This record gives sequence, structure tokens and C-alpha cells, in this order.
Amino acid sequence: MRIAYANCFLPDGESPDRLLTDETAVAEAFSGQVLIPEALNAGDPAFGDEVAEANALAWRLAFDWFEGADPTGVDGVSAADIAGSQVALAVIIPALRGVLDARAAPRAVAALDLWTPSNGSERYRGVEAVQAEAFAAALGVPVERRESDDPRNAMLASKYEQVRDPEWLAPEP
Repeated sequence: MRIAYANCFLPDGESPDRLLTDETAVAEAFSGQVLIPEALNAGDPAFGDEVAEANALAWRLAFDWFEGADPTGVDGVSAADIAGSQVALAVIIPALRGVLDARAAPRAVAALDLWTPSNGSERYRGVEAVQAEAFAAALGVPVERRESDDPRNAMLASKYEQVRDPEWLAPEP
């Protein structure tokens, strides 16, 4: 069986055997069988504990890279805190989510179409790529990487702009 993992809209005419997505709007727009990893994983009683442990580890990894006093503090602003937040939000948490999503994939998967958006901000595309690549690595099957330029992806990028992609530094001094 060939599946698609996409947290972006698939272009018209694409119809994998099954679609795995975390995005409700993407699931509702797809006419075939959709699997929503979070819903499938929720049926596993141990999953909640695994997520809590993984999230705690992710945030520890993001901030425990320097020891002792923060050497980067200047006038109450810490470069280490900013870097820790950025690494957690842009790399560790998306990778963790991709790996957790892979738990929900059918065991009979022979190949994977890995979809990422080609439109939206660079940060949005980067975070989506990290999550998708972590999913693919955890699944361990042959992968075909594909990009979607569907205009509806702009809505997803906009949704995450304020929630997941905050501007940490003021644009002016």
C-alpha cells in the first residue's frame, strides 16, 4: 500500500490509497480514506504518557545546552532563551510530532508520498519539512518527496504565522 503524509493540501488529481494528516481542513478536502494520527494514537492508553515524556525531553534538550548561569544575558534579554525557543519550535517539536504521527501509520505501508508545501513563508515550509522528514525516517519505507503549490496552503501558513512562527525579536531597536 502507498500512503501520503501531508499537512498541506494535495494538488487536484492526487489520490493516494490513504492520506495521513494532522490538518482538519486537509482531511475534509480529501475524497479518499483519511487517517488522523492524533485520533488514532489517542486510542492507545500509553500514548498520553509517551507524549508528556517526549515533550518534557524536547524542552529540556532545547534549553539545557548551556550549563550554569546563562552567559548570554544582556539587559534582561537572553540569547540562550531565544535560541532554545527557536530550536524547540522549529526543529525538536516538529520532529517529535512527525515521529509520533508515524506510530499511527498502517503497518502494511510499502511506499510513502511525502508532501510539503512549496508556498508560504520560509519558516513555515521549513517546520513542515522537518515534521515530514521525521515521519518518513520513523516509518522507514521508500519515500517520494513531493511539493504542493495548492493556493489553499496559504490559509495554513497564515494560521501558523501567529501560533507557531512568532517573531521573537522586535523589528526595530
